[in-house]
Amino acid sequence: MDKAEEREFKSISLAIDGKAISVPEGTLVIEAARMLGIEIPYFCYHPKMDPVGACRMCLVEAGGRAKLITACTTRVEEGMTISTDSISARKGQKDVLEFLLTNHPLDCPVCDKGGECPLQDNTYKYGPGVSRFTINKWGFKKPVELGPYILLDRERCIMCMRCTRFSDEIAGHPQIGVINSGRGSEIGVMHGQEFNSIFSGNTIEICPVGALTSKLFRFKGRPWEFSNRPGICVNCAVGCNINWTIRKHEILRVLSRENPDADDGWLCDRGRFGYAHINSPDRLTSPLIKRNGRLVPAGWDEAISFAAKRLDEITLKHGNESIGGIGFPIITNEEAYLFQKFMRKVVGSNNIDHWPKGNGVIIEKLFEGSAKNGLKRFAYSHLDEADLIFLVGTDISQDQPVLDLRLKKAVGKRGARLIILHHGKTDLTRYSDHWLQYKEGEEMLPIELLKRIILRGAKEEEIKGEAEAASFSARLLYEAGMALSSSRRTVILLGNNLPDGVIHAMFDLALGVLRQSGERHDDQWISLGLLMGHANSQGVLDMGLDPDYLPGYVRIDLDGPRARFETAWGFNLPRAKGLSAGQMLNGGNNGAIRALFLMGSDQPSVQSSSGALDLKREGIEFLLVSDITLSDKARMADVVFPSCTHAEKDGTFTNAGRRVQSFQKAIRPVGDSLSEWQILCNLAIEMGEPFNYLSVSDIMDEISGLVPAYKGINYPLLGDKGVQLP
Repeated sequence: MDKAEEREFKSISLAIDGKAISVPEGTLVIEAARMLGIEIPYFCYHPKMDPVGACRMCLVEAGGRAKLITACTTRVEEGMTISTDSISARKGQKDVLEFLLTNHPLDCPVCDKGGECPLQDNTYKYGPGVSRFTINKWGFKKPVELGPYILLDRERCIMCMRCTRFSDEIAGHPQIGVINSGRGSEIGVMHGQEFNSIFSGNTIEICPVGALTSKLFRFKGRPWEFSNRPGICVNCAVGCNINWTIRKHEILRVLSRENPDADDGWLCDRGRFGYAHINSPDRLTSPLIKRNGRLVPAGWDEAISFAAKRLDEITLKHGNESIGGIGFPIITNEEAYLFQKFMRKVVGSNNIDHWPKGNGVIIEKLFEGSAKNGLKRFAYSHLDEADLIFLVGTDISQDQPVLDLRLKKAVGKRGARLIILHHGKTDLTRYSDHWLQYKEGEEMLPIELLKRIILRGAKEEEIKGEAEAASFSARLLYEAGMALSSSRRTVILLGNNLPDGVIHAMFDLALGVLRQSGERHDDQWISLGLLMGHANSQGVLDMGLDPDYLPGYVRIDLDGPRARFETAWGFNLPRAKGLSAGQMLNGGNNGAIRALFLMGSDQPSVQSSSGALDLKREGIEFLLVSDITLSDKARMADVVFPSCTHAEKDGTFTNAGRRVQSFQKAIRPVGDSLSEWQILCNLAIEMGEPFNYLSVSDIMDEISGLVPAYKGINYPLLGDKGVQLP
């Protein structure tokens, strides 16, 4: 046990307002009071940031001390007695509020923070009833534009410095700071610069007054007009928990909803401000059918009937295998499961896949029977325990930004070592112990050299020639190899678009390290994960959106494992090998595909790392699309079904850390749009193979019975935090 662990187990006894409590050494007085349910007012304190005592709001009386102390900077001492509501403590808190209000404007009726403002609340509870201030308050030109999303009203700022501390300590982007000194201090950016951090929006939410406001939300309404509904962000595979701020069935704002096992309480700007598509005036409100070369509105009965008839005609003319389906990783687990079931049972085709694709199946197959000897499937919580983190071919700050914050905390707060193997410089490079740079596409050589160092005991001089010939530093490679081999708890994260060979090599390297040193430490482990690209990239794979695999990665050509699906579905599944998404998109694969069903929105979050969908219509006689707007692929379609966004339906996603999380409908669907699972049920009925599902919960119950990793999962169990897959 090291010294830090010893301190964690040392207990300190004290009394707060006459109530005795024992807490770990190093606990702040304000935190000890919270454990007792005692409220101490504050502004600058934040549990995830270092204490500074900037606002002085948390003044309390400590027995034996002549002066009041700040509860947010004072750590507990043995035998300490604290009074939070003594006459002197209350006077101190009241005086602080009076000073803060001397120049704070009384513009609560127009301030975005009004009605949900800690300054208002604390003034009501602890502040003076009247003001003694008789001269004019300070005024500033307002607002100041700090960046693309952030506006600053300087006269409201109370200099708690939460925003600057977050930007520096947590985001690692010290783009805003305190300008001037003394009474003239204010928050600002350097001349000619802007606050363009991808995490800038968090400063709005943690600002305890209305000094920092959102351009998108400013003056949109009052808190008592809003309702807040829980949801899940879909802008990457982290699966951050959010709260929708809603008025009159319109999304006005996105706030964080803390889930330590997913997002650690933060959001990136992509997730916080990327909701315009939900409120877009271009949303589809009714089905469309192409007539005389133009898409025209139609009713659901007509559109479903027309689509079913065309699919039946093409099946009779060209066979079941002439129809293909591609889902986007923004549809839910339930919709993905139902889509592959529809294609295999109703249509009779294994031409079912998802786009964009990564290497998720490879990881799943490598882990079959290998999750032993200390090798773990990656979960986000592993970053909180790791001694060493090894990133291979991924720029997390762009791919999964909020995971970037968790990694910075592991390195900056806990001292975890970081090794980066990447062809370019990333935001995390400056945090790394070793940056192993390679020429793009040549990542295999440094991995092979690391294997020789770690598994075969090669010395620095033995790899020097090969390393230098490829412009690698033999010293850095050797040091990285030694760090990997000596680490007790290691996380290895692989980029989603790495070649298959690299993933195999890293898997072998991880197993090799554990075989070599597993006897040294009983608690040694390596956590290996693939950083999926999109909101439900993991989930659509788990649910069988793949031509070769049924849900749960059951090979379509293996009689034994597939029998349970045939029994459950009452149908003999097709055996012919299906086509991949790339083959189906490429002009119908030279006539093999005559009808194509594209399910899910090709929204900006899906395009961000993949580009727009490259669909060639040649050879495809019938194109069926579900989407939220008239996208490029929808314009090419013969029938377009208007679908719901994730804010308008129920379902589950499985994030890149394999946590299954549920969400519920926050607003009513736009126009006549339907969820994809409802569309599939209607289409199946029309094609003579009805699905008997009344809700997404019914679909999850079926998944739970057929997919081993999801066994026992249901909506009550998922709750508001989700469930980690085993």
